Amino acid sequence: MKIQADDGHIYFCKYLTQLQREEIDCLFYELVCHALLSWLGIQSPEMALMEVDPLHLDSKRITYNRKLLRQKTWVLAVKMLPDTELVSGLAPLSKKSQLKKYFDPYLLVKIAFFDLWVDNVDRGVNRDGVENYNLLIQAQLMDDKVSFTWIPIDHAFCFGGVAKLRILNPSFLPEPAHKLL
Repeated sequence: MKIQADDGHIYFCKYLTQLQREEIDCLFYELVCHALLSWLGIQSPEMALMEVDPLHLDSKRITYNRKLLRQKTWVLAVKMLPDTELVSGLAPLSKKSQLKKYFDPYLLVKIAFFDLWVDNVDRGVNRDGVENYNLLIQAQLMDDKVSFTWIPIDHAFCFGGVAKLRILNPSFLPEPAHKLL
């Protein structure tokens, strides 16, 4: 759900579709990975808990889970970043001229290693061959020229995803399949 908050910014809100422990765990994983990325110096959109009042929503535009928004609801809100686009496919970056367009050309490698470290199973090509990189590309003006950076989003399926919820075992090795790597 996309919403404009009292602070004037646009947020993407993740709310529970059902009151299930699995969904709460996935929202918690979002927060943990956001903190880890910040600790590693990798940009990730700001997050906040937001109270949504249904009086300010157009129920005709909410096609799913309309009944869940009948009362004030707390959601995990992810701030929309300016000048970004969702990455829909990754072309190989093999030429130096292509790499020079990026502020930190090795950031994509850092994100790939992060995904291995936290066993993110939701950034790459899935088992059905569908590309879902959960990456934004952001244009930034630096020294009078435009450069780009990658920003990882949507970390709900880290630590092995739904199949391994609440099983944080250091002896489990991450699976390299279906990842950015």
